[in-house]
Amino acid sequence: MWSKARQSDLPELIELLCLREWENLHFSSRIHNKGRPKLPGFRSSVFIHRDNKNRLKSALLIKDNCQLFPLFPHGDLSRPSMEELGRIIQREAPEIFSLIGEETSVKILIPYLPKAPKHIKNFLLMVQMASPEPMGKGLLKIKKAKPGDLEILFPLEESYQREEVLRDPHSLNTKFAKSVFLRQLKEQLVMMGKYQGKWVAKAGTNAQGFHFSQLGGIYTHRDYRGQGLALELVQRLGLELLNSGRRPSLFVNIENTSAQRLYQKAQYQDRGGFIIAYYS
Repeated sequence: MWSKARQSDLPELIELLCLREWENLHFSSRIHNKGRPKLPGFRSSVFIHRDNKNRLKSALLIKDNCQLFPLFPHGDLSRPSMEELGRIIQREAPEIFSLIGEETSVKILIPYLPKAPKHIKNFLLMVQMASPEPMGKGLLKIKKAKPGDLEILFPLEESYQREEVLRDPHSLNTKFAKSVFLRQLKEQLVMMGKYQGKWVAKAGTNAQGFHFSQLGGIYTHRDYRGQGLALELVQRLGLELLNSGRRPSLFVNIENTSAQRLYQKAQYQDRGGFIIAYYS
């Protein structure tokens, strides 16, 4: 049976999330809540599934904007259980926007949703499990970005959104994107790199879990690529996280082999597939 999670379920839910937290930072970061764990509010819901021994085995986060984050680490849910979950989703999120998560969990859920996704993007999960050896040529001047660096860095963020994130580059809402990036500068760890007197690269985190931080927004101006600048920045960001007691993880487009090679040089290891399925 599926039930809506209560605060008393939180310890078991956190334990489930931390089994392989690098797979579900989009979920665990919303429970972690900046170090004050709680169930998400504002029309968001977590549904949990227990086995016949009352052990919490699976979970689903339904965000207020109709994003679905499934967590089925054991992959052993019965057809009736999944059909029940499908009915819950139809009731709680009648207009699904996206389905996001580790490949197996997403593929388990897709057949039980009322319609097929319009577009599926496949990614590779990568995790840095050990402190890397120093690499790079020391070409960058690197510092931690602050909210006051917004105007300097936003052109890089805008280019990143158009090139790496949006399906339609012309659909960028600049005002909204700037407000989201400002919040990232306030709440996340963002590093910025200067080369030949210009700020040309950035890299940061976009989700903080219990033991892992998810990297995102890694971007180098196109005129300065191919010189190892991104590697220097990614390594510095990873070291900052490792020194704070966290492991860095990320997901990268399955077709972006050049980025995968970059992360492999920084000693990131393949940890399986990740999917974002879009419904609108």
